[in-house]
Amino acid sequence: MKTLTIEDGCPDQDFGQMRMMNQLFGKQTVFRRRFAEDSFLCGVICGSSLRRALKSLPVLHSVTIRTWKRVVHGLSWDTVKMISSLPHVREVSIVGLLLCPSMLSGDDYRCDSFSSLTSFHYEVPSHRFTSIGTRQTYPFPSEEEALRLVLDRLHSSLEKLVLSSEPAPMLTMSEWQWPHLRELRLCGEWNPNPPVSYLSLLAAMPNLRVLILELVLVTGELDHTHPLWPPGLDMSFPLPYLSRLSVSHPHAKDELYSRLPPSVQELSLCCYPHKSEKAWIGIQPIYTVQAYEYPLLTSTDLRGLLETCHLPCLTRLDIEYQADGLELDLLRSIAVLFPRLSWLQVHRYRLREVSENDDELVWLEEIAQALGQLSALRTICAYLDFPDVPRIYFSFMGIVRTGGQEDVANFTKTLSKAAHVLARAIPSPETVYLWRPRTFGVIQWTPFEVVRTTDGSKADLEIKCPTDEDGPLYPVVPIIPQYEVDP
Repeated sequence: MKTLTIEDGCPDQDFGQMRMMNQLFGKQTVFRRRFAEDSFLCGVICGSSLRRALKSLPVLHSVTIRTWKRVVHGLSWDTVKMISSLPHVREVSIVGLLLCPSMLSGDDYRCDSFSSLTSFHYEVPSHRFTSIGTRQTYPFPSEEEALRLVLDRLHSSLEKLVLSSEPAPMLTMSEWQWPHLRELRLCGEWNPNPPVSYLSLLAAMPNLRVLILELVLVTGELDHTHPLWPPGLDMSFPLPYLSRLSVSHPHAKDELYSRLPPSVQELSLCCYPHKSEKAWIGIQPIYTVQAYEYPLLTSTDLRGLLETCHLPCLTRLDIEYQADGLELDLLRSIAVLFPRLSWLQVHRYRLREVSENDDELVWLEEIAQALGQLSALRTICAYLDFPDVPRIYFSFMGIVRTGGQEDVANFTKTLSKAAHVLARAIPSPETVYLWRPRTFGVIQWTPFEVVRTTDGSKADLEIKCPTDEDGPLYPVVPIIPQYEVDP
């Protein structure tokens, strides 16, 4: 066995959240834990049985420990050290579980025995429990200290790093050298006052190929982002080999994009989570404390940003914007700016409400014609903000649902018409993916395959996922994704 994934089903998982809420409101409660020595720590995974099991797997290469529940529950320092010290393991992922949220009396905070990991993934929710508070008791000091010790030991060997932004020791990370790091993904909340600029951090990682800033804006903290590149700063871009860049909530006047190297092949400028997911997030009680802001760029602002880019090798572009009167100018400019584009993902939101007398496909014809010069485009994914999207509601069992099979089926007919319009206008499409809700409250990219006749001309489109039960899933919650985001 080379890969091991452990799902945490500890019956004590909820005690950490209960303890944290009691601390927040000044209450004292005694919890009857079954396994845990501390209510913040997992007493099952932290047991000796895991140690014995891992040592019996001599060819184990990758270890993942995760939970999909939004809990305040974590691993002890002894467990983290044991996993990271296995000589044959090169990849460690801790997802949804906190890193050492509590210090135990016997903890030995040394990393002498750590192996040379090449990939480290640490991703947890921010634990914002109330709409009136922030992170008064989070991050945990012991978590920050443990994470700093781990990264201090691993920074010279890591090739891939995924971190939650809240506990990340950004200032210290900027002082280390990362000679082998090729991929960095930061998730969590945008910090309005980071301890060090992102440019200073990136300057220590000159060999990065992939940079993903998957950060959210939360009401009460920040309703807009600041430029990543300080205005007027005269210096060369610190990542000369960058090939993929993803920045959530881009700033329209950020000089970063005019500095990007020509090596960039993929660029994503979207909200996180997408505004199209807002209805799903807000209706689920566990996420109602997360009041997200969506300061969308207008199509005019986005066009101005893209026109500062000089990316002759760009083959993939993901964008999200609020349509204005110059939307078609934006879409026409994409073919001029990025002639090699083979993949385009668009999340666009209508300029106005569509009346009952409007033909919803008239404006789509205009959009399709505006994209008609993208001769190399093979795949397009689109959320087009149709007016007849099935509504969302809570069922009596507490399950998020849409309006039912009939609503989904009617909406699928609209999507089929839209796929035809797009495929006729774009010269060489192979697949059109359109955003569709499903009956049980999740979202999918519905693929429409472009079928050609023997003479090479475009014929009809065939839907590959015609039923509500099948098809690829698209995650709709802004925490640990259980499925791939893109088709």
